[in-house]
Amino acid sequence: MPFFLLTLVALVARLRSGWKPSGEVSYGRFGTLLNVLAVLWTGLEVVNICWPRTILAPVGAPWYQVWAALLGVGIVSLAGLGYLPARRPDRRMRDTATGGDRTDELAPAVL
Repeated sequence: MPFFLLTLVALVARLRSGWKPSGEVSYGRFGTLLNVLAVLWTGLEVVNICWPRTILAPVGAPWYQVWAALLGVGIVSLAGLGYLPARRPDRRMRDTATGGDRTDELAPAVL
């Protein structure tokens, strides 16, 4: 899931602003295509891992054990999506980067 989100954010940045990653490795004009393929592949892997399968659960397992991967990913994702509008980490990062509104609280490392 983390790598899927990373590739998705990178693709959105590429498509919105023509972002090109810095560093020694460059894929040139194939970078966006590879990024799209990475999003598709990792997205399918997330679905594959989260797909509920009774064969993987013990015999007679309750429903929540069969659906555990999807429930876990869903709960963590909902908590993260709830955090974003409640705490607005993007604003705190922007304010800290420009030198305004400094507080004792540390800015988050990522969006």
